[in-house]
Amino acid sequence: MRDMDAQIDSRVRSPEPEASTHVSLPQTSGMFRKQMVTARLGWDPDHERFKIAVTTVDRTKCLGVTETKTEIKPSSLLYPCPVVLVTCTDGAGKPNIITLAWVGVVCSDPPMVGIAIRPGRYSYMLIDRAGEFVVNIPTKDIVYQTDYCGKVSGREVDKFSKSGLTPEPSGKVAPPLIRECPVNLECKVKDKVRLGSHDLFIGEVVSSHVEESMLDSKGEVDFSKGRAMTYMHVGYWEIGRRLK
Repeated sequence: MRDMDAQIDSRVRSPEPEASTHVSLPQTSGMFRKQMVTARLGWDPDHERFKIAVTTVDRTKCLGVTETKTEIKPSSLLYPCPVVLVTCTDGAGKPNIITLAWVGVVCSDPPMVGIAIRPGRYSYMLIDRAGEFVVNIPTKDIVYQTDYCGKVSGREVDKFSKSGLTPEPSGKVAPPLIRECPVNLECKVKDKVRLGSHDLFIGEVVSSHVEESMLDSKGEVDFSKGRAMTYMHVGYWEIGRRLK
């Protein structure tokens, strides 16, 4: 240590008195460590050498981390979840709507989405037979229509008629778009994965539609104008402002 100090002293003659470096040293492993050691390296002009000041920070107080957790049984407690209205058609071309929350992007190139449906649902049969569907992203303005389409079966009810939602022609698939949804993704089924309570349909996005009011001056989607909502197991929730 003395040899190292001597080398530093011989090489550094007149550093700035205020010069310093902060180094954070974790005390424990893991994403959220309970303590963090902060080391400040600075120049001591009286003794003409560097000195290190070490302080310890309790990260649980800074980050609001709670120390106690209770282990529960395995569950699909992933949140927030997207909520979408998926349209499909029967053999005669009659459209149907199903509300889904177990959905997500599964591939970027080519663009693909996955939707999980119980085999007993009417829409499962329609999508399985036709091999195509449309993912319509609703706004918070139609939360009641969205909830309704997830509670009744298309076997007995014409959901477009009862909900007041408006079908619009798609470009590359038979199922219609929903006018009241600002974003619509036309999809063709590429694969079906049997899982358990649900089967996963993987659809390639073959055409996308976006309301012009959601586009900025560069033609990019401005998500702040989407009035989107999410589903968190016990109901629908509004999405707030952008953080970063």
